[in-house]
Amino acid sequence: MPRLNSLTSTSTLAVAALAAVASAEVTIGDFEGADPGQWGYWSSGLQTPLGDDPTLEFSAEDATSGAMSVKATNMGYDQNLAYAADFDTRQDFLNNNTLLFDVVFPETTDSGFWELFEIVFNSDEGFNDLTASVTNSEGGTNQVGWGSGGGARRVVTFSVDYSSQLALWNGEDMSYLELVISLNNDSVHNVAYLDNFRLVPAPASIAMLGLGLAGATRRRR
Repeated sequence: MPRLNSLTSTSTLAVAALAAVASAEVTIGDFEGADPGQWGYWSSGLQTPLGDDPTLEFSAEDATSGAMSVKATNMGYDQNLAYAADFDTRQDFLNNNTLLFDVVFPETTDSGFWELFEIVFNSDEGFNDLTASVTNSEGGTNQVGWGSGGGARRVVTFSVDYSSQLALWNGEDMSYLELVISLNNDSVHNVAYLDNFRLVPAPASIAMLGLGLAGATRRRR
């Protein structure tokens, strides 16, 4: 019987460990309560609080998580949504390797246009463009497009693999870390709603270490 108890205890510890890994997702932007937290508008190396610029504003019109999102209008290369990580969130970046975020594109009847997102990490290791590491839930990359006649409302999840950045950080805490998302389009369809920014482990790692085990999601704003 002691042997059985020992196996049970070991099994319990293993399940607990797997649950901890599977629950490693950290929400860094849900924008509830119109609280800018560490989010802002980034321009020429300076970040101002989110909501100060009218082309990036809190909205209750179309959210994928909760009731609020960030509405982006007049999208262009000078329109940059940014997140300045504090110490705890820098550790969360180190403990994961993928950034996910949702974008809602409203229904449109306009034809043949596109929208894209460029992703940059600014840290002690320099200004590193990770746009080439972006994929989306429709099987594409950092850009989405519309054909003739436009289309219905779309919800697209973008994924950014920043494991190459982890190699540069080498497990060490950074003195600063900024995430910058640059928005651009062809000036035809210039409204999008961004929401539910979160950090997660690699999908393969989640599957191997017990995908589906319940765990609380931590939130950092």
